[in-house]
Parts: sequence; C-alpha cells; structure tokens
Amino acid sequence: MLDVPVILLGAILLFCIPAILISAFVTAIYFALRKLPRIASDVAPVIVAFSLSAITPAYSEMVTLFPFSLLIELGVVAMAVLTPFMFLDRIFPAGSRTKILVLGSFITIAGHLVYGFAGVFGNGRESPVFHLVTSFATSDANFLILNSISLYVEVVIGAAVVFGIIYAAMVIMRLLRRRPAGH
Repeated sequence: MLDVPVILLGAILLFCIPAILISAFVTAIYFALRKLPRIASDVAPVIVAFSLSAITPAYSEMVTLFPFSLLIELGVVAMAVLTPFMFLDRIFPAGSRTKILVLGSFITIAGHLVYGFAGVFGNGRESPVFHLVTSFATSDANFLILNSISLYVEVVIGAAVVFGIIYAAMVIMRLLRRRPAGH
C-alpha cells in the first residue's frame, strides 16, 4: 500500500511542478504581448499557435538530443491559455490580472495534465475534440498538425471555462460585499 505522503509527492511532481513552470512561461508571454497594440495582442496567441501547429511535422521528424516537438507543444499550450485571457483581461481588475492569469493557467494546465494521464492510464480513450479534428487527417504530417490543433482547442475550452469561473466568483464576491449585513 502506498502512503498518502508518497501519493501527494507523486501528484506534486507529475502535475503541480509542470503546471507552475508552464504558468510562469504563460505569464512571461503575457507581459511580452501586452507591449503590442491591443488588437495585435488579442490575435497573436491564435496566429502563433496555428503557426506552431503548422511546423510540428518538420520538428517531430528531427532526431536530436533535445525534443523540439515538446517545446512546440509547450508553446501551443501557452498560446491556448492566453487566447481566452487576452479577450477577457479587460473585465478583470488591473491590479489582479497577473494573479488571475497565474491561477487560471495553473488550474487549466494541471487539469489538462490530470485529464491526459487519466486517458492514458484509465480507459485509454482520446478526447472527443481529438477524434473530431484528427478524423480529417490523410497523412502523418496532417495528423501531427491536427493533433496540435486539437490540443490547442481543448486547452482553449478549458481555459475559457476556468477564467469564466474565476470571473463569476469575483462577481459573486463583489455582490456579497455590497450586501448590507443582516439582510
């Protein structure tokens, strides 16, 4: 039998540390994108993600000591988290945007990692988005591109839900603070 501390340590190593590192990467990209004009910073994550998806086949065939395809997927995930946030960041208070981005990206990425491990070690089934998008593949290169796009779509949906829940919680807390005591 595994002890609870061993299971918690495993969960931290598998899910939390990668999620923290990727969240820091997402935050750094966010600060870089904020220097662009508003419309360019809103659209840039989508353009970069699809560009990275398009070059995936070229780097997946390279046999090197460093997995470039993993970096490309990391970039796609980062852009996917930023896509909904770039459109929603105006509704969040200016002083809390960085905290909300870090929290939302951590939850999204950790959730996606848990979902991925559950799919691999659970029933072995892929997500519905993966099946829908990759059904259009006619070659190995197309499969890799569509696989990257399905990753992007899954993370965008997850991030939009997470940031929506964070916004709803903020609105509820704001309404509760305005409510007079005893009523």
